[in-house]
Amino acid sequence: MTPNPQLFRGLILISLGCLIANLGITFLVPSLIPEPLRLADENYMQSAAESGSVLYDLLQLLIIAGLLVASIAAFIGMFLFKPWARPLNVILAFSSFIIWPLLGYNLASGWSQAISDFALIILGGVIAMSYFSPISNHFDKKDD
Repeated sequence: MTPNPQLFRGLILISLGCLIANLGITFLVPSLIPEPLRLADENYMQSAAESGSVLYDLLQLLIIAGLLVASIAAFIGMFLFKPWARPLNVILAFSSFIIWPLLGYNLASGWSQAISDFALIILGGVIAMSYFSPISNHFDKKDD
């Protein structure tokens, strides 16, 4: 099967749909995480908020907001075959190796984690296609 723009864009939309489903499962079905773990997480978050630094919390919020804006731009850029979107996606992918450890632990249900992993695998394929397949030619075209 030769990659074509429709397949490429379809994979982008599937990845985005999986990430949205992950958020939905995380926030709408909290019962997927056992109650003792949920309660321990809530207690930890409450005590961390009470004893934490406002500056550190603000820094985390700014980092997350910046990554969210950059991720949305990267998704749109890839969908529209913008040349800047490919390196932005690579930078965002590798930045997670630095950012996630700084943000601390993450409590997720098995379903949430599985969907997230699936979305990231697809996104990795999209990034690879954008560089190493005939799709890469679409990124080289100049804007009219």
